[in-house]
Amino acid sequence: MSNKNETILGLDLGTASIGWALIEHNAVKEPVRLIGCGSRIFPEVVEAKTRTPKNHARRDHRSARKVIRRRRMRRDKLQNILIQKDMLPKDKEERTKLLTDTKEYCPYTLRAKALDKELTLFELGRALYHLGNRRGFLSNRKTINKKEDGPLKQSIGELNTKIAESGARTLGEYLKNLEVAQDAARP
Repeated sequence: MSNKNETILGLDLGTASIGWALIEHNAVKEPVRLIGCGSRIFPEVVEAKTRTPKNHARRDHRSARKVIRRRRMRRDKLQNILIQKDMLPKDKEERTKLLTDTKEYCPYTLRAKALDKELTLFELGRALYHLGNRRGFLSNRKTINKKEDGPLKQSIGELNTKIAESGARTLGEYLKNLEVAQDAARP
């Protein structure tokens, strides 16, 4: 059995400093002696005027790229599933026409039509693809701010009132009846 003592380097990494300690310990991990310790302080990496981190803009751009990439991946995955289920054409030209021709295949019109008539698989796929592209998100925030919730709930209530006043049975039917929706029905 060896009586050789080992050393441990401990580091404390902060935003503007590094603390360190070098400790010698025996075979049963009991400290024998402190070899050395100290700290190094350096200037913070923040903008002088705004006190925001210098990598803030870079981080925001990276986050935006991540959101765009994930949205594209979800859209592509949905499209592949709809193609596998024969709800979108396998031919790329036909699929592009179906997904971009908002005069003939307006998703709001298809959604309203589905209330009374059976849609073809491609029409149903077009409506589902549109819904998939317009989906919302569920926030993972642990705290719920009631002040932020108020205007959103008020807007939802106003929209529900407009839908009821228009006689529409669903949001899709209501949006179909709006002229603005016809222009906004992008893929």
